[in-house]
Amino acid sequence: MRSLVAGGLLAASLGASLFAPPVDAAPAAERTARYVGILPCADCPALRMDLMLRGGPSASSGRYEERLTYVDHGGRDQVQRSSGRWRIVHGSAADPGATLYRLTDARSGSSELLRVEGDGSLHIVADDGRAIPSPIAQVLWRAEPRFAGKPVVVEKADAQRPLALNPGQELVVRLAGNPTTGYRWTVGEASTAVLVMSATPAYQQEAHAKGLMGAGGVETWRFLAIAPGRGKLTLEYRRPWERDAEPAETIVFDVQVRNSTKGDEK
Repeated sequence: MRSLVAGGLLAASLGASLFAPPVDAAPAAERTARYVGILPCADCPALRMDLMLRGGPSASSGRYEERLTYVDHGGRDQVQRSSGRWRIVHGSAADPGATLYRLTDARSGSSELLRVEGDGSLHIVADDGRAIPSPIAQVLWRAEPRFAGKPVVVEKADAQRPLALNPGQELVVRLAGNPTTGYRWTVGEASTAVLVMSATPAYQQEAHAKGLMGAGGVETWRFLAIAPGRGKLTLEYRRPWERDAEPAETIVFDVQVRNSTKGDEK
């Protein structure tokens, strides 16, 4: 499955300072840090990577859990999980002064090299420590709410105002729809430099209308802010097979992704 990722092995980075305990801190014997990012995928809209790093007080070694979500692969999310150990490595061929982490998969024994990049982001590197060429920046962002912020939930009326997000923060778009008419919401235009779909779109019929033939409901779309910058997210209400026809409705969200995560508590 990992061969679907452009450029080689998946990787992330972690700084020792990133093991600052959260508000609801775990015992000192084990602290955790969680990161999330979007990677390119050969046969799906995006590959979401969630990485949980666990370590002892010295933060010199620890355990990790990794979850890869192949978004909208065959009409649904497909998840692959792995886990293993990590340890600190100092220096690489690309940067002798770099601090890196080596993740070793418990099942296969394969390893990934991770480079520290600041205290809120994790940059994917090749085994020599160099960045992997990619159509989108292969970066993971610190994902706890106090860093990235809670998900921002918007509806049609929110298209009238600019939306500000932190890197790693999720944008949840909820729009009224009725698939029995053949119409569905689709992404018309998205600035992939700043925002990428992070889950398969979901539809839920309105609770009061359940069981009623032809009743409408709400479509939910999830996007992840992946890099600082500004872009527009366009959603079109159309019949998927009528690509040359004008959409019945178009909604445009103006999105600004800030330069860094909040880092309110470190």
